[in-house]
Amino acid sequence: MAMSPQTKQILKDKYKTCRLCRTKENLQFHHILPGINHVNNMLPLCGACHRKYHDVWDNIVKERVAKGIAAFKKDVSKKYVDEDTKPLPVKQITNREQILSNKFADLKKELIVRQNNFEKKIMECIKK
Repeated sequence: MAMSPQTKQILKDKYKTCRLCRTKENLQFHHILPGINHVNNMLPLCGACHRKYHDVWDNIVKERVAKGIAAFKKDVSKKYVDEDTKPLPVKQITNREQILSNKFADLKKELIVRQNNFEKKIMECIKK
């Protein structure tokens, strides 16, 4: 979903420099939470910092998602099928789906916290 021209103009008026390196060149806007085109969800970054940010952050996310998928597959193979390989009753599956949904919601919250901590560390490194 593309940003509206009004949102782009508000961001250009509000932010004049990269949040990390303070350059004014090639300013882009990073979505803190993907898909939400709200002014308060945008982080101003130059093209170079935006690429670096995604390189590091995408690797962290890919690693966590891969671990989550592996754990999910392991959980499914153990819990969704009993010893006789008969499917579990629908009620048990629904409860497990809710538990997994809650776990993924917790993971999303954790990733947001980690992203904020990561941004703080980058800012500390740049200030030194």
